[in-house]
Amino acid sequence: MTENELRRYFDMFTDCWKFFRRNVGRMDDPGFWQQVADDNCETWAKHNHDPLMKTLLAATTKEIERIYDGRNAK
Repeated sequence: MTENELRRYFDMFTDCWKFFRRNVGRMDDPGFWQQVADDNCETWAKHNHDPLMKTLLAATTKEIERIYDGRNAK
C-alpha cells in the first residue's frame, strides 16, 4: 500500500472521529438529528462518497443514536 493510500484511510478514520466528537457533544441542541444528517452528508461528500466512509459514518451514527437513546431513557 502506498503512502497516499494509507493517508486516505487515515483521513477517513480521523474525519469519522471528528464527526463523532462534533455530534455527541451537541445532543441537547434543537434540531440535533438534522444536524447529524447534514454533517453526515458533508463528511461523506468530502471523501467522494467512498463506500468505506459510508460504512464508517453509518456505524458512528448508530453509536451516537445508542448513546442518545441511553441518555433519554434515564
